[in-house]
Amino acid sequence: MDPISSWSTSTLNARIKDLRTSLGSDSSDSLYVPRRRSGEDPYRLSQSVRCDWTRFLQLVERVLPQAPRA
Repeated sequence: MDPISSWSTSTLNARIKDLRTSLGSDSSDSLYVPRRRSGEDPYRLSQSVRCDWTRFLQLVERVLPQAPRA
């Protein structure tokens, strides 16, 4: 994922496949890295995938209306 020397389409697809295999699926058997329906669809993560940044944004959105008290 080097902007100077970008991956070929086949390399990108292989890495996405590896990622999909590594992450697997959730308890309802939905893939964490869903397959694209067409080549035009973007790569994405399942909505069930969360990260610290997402949680931080949720907390900030809850607290900001209380500013400057918060």
